[in-house]
Amino acid sequence: MWIHQLKQKSILMMNIPIAHYGSMDLDSLEMLQDIVGTLQVKVPNDSLAKVSGMKKSDVVTITKDNVEEFVRTRDTDKDYYAQNRPARQQVYNEAFYAKIKSMLEDDFEETVTKLYGFVSRIVTNVSYQDIVAFGNMMLEYKYSSDQNYVLPGKNGKDSDYDAYYLD
Repeated sequence: MWIHQLKQKSILMMNIPIAHYGSMDLDSLEMLQDIVGTLQVKVPNDSLAKVSGMKKSDVVTITKDNVEEFVRTRDTDKDYYAQNRPARQQVYNEAFYAKIKSMLEDDFEETVTKLYGFVSRIVTNVSYQDIVAFGNMMLEYKYSSDQNYVLPGKNGKDSDYDAYYLD
């Protein structure tokens, strides 16, 4: 099953081979957040105002207790409201990346050990040596959400659910 799914995803990405993969459940998100502790993020939109009171431009502290709410929550009463999540996920990813990079600069071996402890609990083919190599790359790389790309497509409905159909 995994091989078939990887081949499909590879086709979506112009047949670029997928060398490393990982899959985790939502419970793992708290474990991942534990690695970095707390993160400060600026809320990019008002999509959480109704649910949690987080409003656009608020600076909030993300912990293991609210990380899932921040990156996953959507208003299911409004069509296509899930499309507000990527902006929150992008600011989260930027903060997470910056924190991991700082941790690698401060104590490379300890950070790699923590990350390997996490990946050993999820479905992945990432090895300890891969984490060391990724960690070294992170020290040289600057992440920006401007580099994210959304595959072109159109909103639609699939039975009672929102759907996004790729072009």
